[in-house]
Amino acid sequence: MCKSIPTVDGAEIQRRLHELAQISVLPDRLWRPSYTPQEGQARRLLTSWFAQAGLSTRLDAAGNLLGRAGGAGQVTLIGSHMDTVKGAGAYDGTAGVLCGLAALQTLLAHFGPPRAPVELVAMVEEEGSRFPDASFWGSRSILGQADPALLSCRDEAEVTLAQAMADAGFDPARLPDARRTDLARYFEVHIEQGPVLEHRGIQLGVVDTITGLGTLAVEITGRANHAGTTPMDLRLDALQGAAGLVLRLPGLARRFQNATATAGSFQVFPGSANVIPGRVSILVDYRAPDPDDLARLGREIDQAAHSLEAEGYGVTTQLRMSLPPARLDRGLGALLEQCADELSCSSMHMISGAGHDCQLFAGQVPSALLFLPCRDGRSHCPEEYAAPEDLARGAQVLAAALYRLAWQET
Repeated sequence: MCKSIPTVDGAEIQRRLHELAQISVLPDRLWRPSYTPQEGQARRLLTSWFAQAGLSTRLDAAGNLLGRAGGAGQVTLIGSHMDTVKGAGAYDGTAGVLCGLAALQTLLAHFGPPRAPVELVAMVEEEGSRFPDASFWGSRSILGQADPALLSCRDEAEVTLAQAMADAGFDPARLPDARRTDLARYFEVHIEQGPVLEHRGIQLGVVDTITGLGTLAVEITGRANHAGTTPMDLRLDALQGAAGLVLRLPGLARRFQNATATAGSFQVFPGSANVIPGRVSILVDYRAPDPDDLARLGREIDQAAHSLEAEGYGVTTQLRMSLPPARLDRGLGALLEQCADELSCSSMHMISGAGHDCQLFAGQVPSALLFLPCRDGRSHCPEEYAAPEDLARGAQVLAAALYRLAWQET
């Protein structure tokens, strides 16, 4: 049955990805944070493409863009996010949106409207690159999990999330209106963001588990002083204390299977070359696919931070985000695997080391995640790349699964 699905144009998906990648806050590298004029420009472009494909479009109260095919009933939702990290590539998030669009466009053109409704979503603020405390804001809003307290969190320019939403034309008081209770299932297509598929020569990955993740904010206080007049043995350099903690992270993570720990965000105060740092703030990202390992790793990082107190440093820690590992739906995964096989695509089962909107949906509705190879496993960088044939392959397998669920079945 899958063999009847027409071939998808991967070159067109890639062309649209590159067109979206031109829309950036920064002139020299891609960054498209949520609730900015640039995101609004990207949303308008996506809206035009959704409409061209025959989808009826709308914006929800959080700013998620939705395109619908079909009438009333429980909805099969597909999609990903449209925001990016700072210094991003063109494929993370938006490849899933545009593969979903290509799948729906192909199905509508060849088979007409579905018997059961399907919606495509381009979500806001998955990355948390503007508001780190509000990662997965779009999917949380759809699922009724958006904490109103986070509306007061601030970006680097001290703009609150509530103000950013209002500036973009969305009323924060209406955020509960974004909640959905009509979802039957969720599908997401994404580049792997790792080298496994390419290294093994496998065309698609069917994800079984998405790793759990936590973000620990660590503040280390030392003693600011003159860099030239303070002897080395009489210093309490907060950055040196922080560096000691960072060097311990690899050893802590290696104690647990498939775990990682990364200190990717530093703020040094006062931030002058001739002043000994008096305070350093770090965000530590840690991940593990096993919930017990995740909890233990978080505790051990916290203990390692507080062990600096024995050296005279002041240390405060705060858990900024915690997501448990997500087990994805076996039935939907088996359907993707079967469709891939019928389309003569090789596939393998995988663990996702990266977090995805799918992780949130999996807690409430049956959910599936399909990985595409990316060159050298590179992601969250300008070198991010997926070949047109891989984009087309992912879109076609998704189309085959949607055809069975929404066109053949009621």
